[in-house]
Amino acid sequence: MERKVSDWGGTMSAFILVIFVNYLSNALPLNGFTQKDLSDKYTSLFTPAGFTFSIWGVIYLALAAFVVYQALPSQRNNVLMSKVSKLFIVSCFANMLWLFAWHYEFVGTSLVIMFGILATLIAIYRALGLNMRQATWKEHLFLHLPFSLYTGWITVATMANISIFQNAMGWDDLFVSATNWTLLKLAVVGVIGAIIVLRRCDFIYGLVIAWAAFGIMSKQVDTPMIAGAAMMLVAFSVILATYEGIRQLFKD
Repeated sequence: MERKVSDWGGTMSAFILVIFVNYLSNALPLNGFTQKDLSDKYTSLFTPAGFTFSIWGVIYLALAAFVVYQALPSQRNNVLMSKVSKLFIVSCFANMLWLFAWHYEFVGTSLVIMFGILATLIAIYRALGLNMRQATWKEHLFLHLPFSLYTGWITVATMANISIFQNAMGWDDLFVSATNWTLLKLAVVGVIGAIIVLRRCDFIYGLVIAWAAFGIMSKQVDTPMIAGAAMMLVAFSVILATYEGIRQLFKD
């Protein structure tokens, strides 16, 4: 059955809209705060350095390629593409809701929405069966790459959002110190990254984790314990990603 215009066209419209809202959130800015203002206001030991967020440019470029690809006539009868497109539209609207919640400082609400974005991306990831089935180079480039990048980054962003929520609630030192909470979060992200890289053969996901850890290491140079743990996560993730990338290259 051919996909409806509301399916592939809706995907394009939702993506354009989310880019526009992202732009306005900083250009206006929403509620008088830019993203940098809010990042400076709600600090946490897990939040990476500002330069790390440049990965959004790569993510949006990759997603733009997906949006164009899914709208091609050759994909109009693709049942899988229809499912992915619907989930992607949901993620776009969740992204916009998160921006409003974040800029208007509804920190708890923004965390709930972030979990929703992550859940939607996990559903897309599973629907695509990333590296669990045979795929063409076009599918790898226009489907797997965008959602490996996006899911990897939102995994880290969710953990950062948890840290910000803790900070806002005054729970930084709940049960254990803020430093130990951060070390625990780095360990959790490392375990998740290792599972995805090795079980899903997704070295891109591992590289995203490494990039985020590098950002945390760079920002926390004055906290040797966290900087050292983040540096170990960078090395661990890069080694795993390199191993998996080489293994895929020569597996045939």
